[in-house]
Amino acid sequence: MTEEGASNSDLILVGELKNDLINLRLILMTLKEKNCFIENELKEMDKEIQKLNSDHKIQIEELKQHLQQSIEEDKKKINNSEEQIKKLLQRISQIADEME
Repeated sequence: MTEEGASNSDLILVGELKNDLINLRLILMTLKEKNCFIENELKEMDKEIQKLNSDHKIQIEELKQHLQQSIEEDKKKINNSEEQIKKLLQRISQIADEME
């Protein structure tokens, strides 16, 4: 009887181990699915980040171009103002000469 008792307990233990193995496999499958889902989410996030980076680069380039245009316009205005000042100084000098 002792052998039968040991056999039964061994069978019970084997059955429990099989159940544990099945449960672990289910957990593993679930974790793999979650991992796959998370990896896909990360890929999508990377794509979104790249898109945002690209959009920001475009915006930065547009801002640079706008600033460069503003600088060029300001330089033209400065040059024009300097020319007007020269002309006014010449006119003042001319009027001063005529007054003498």
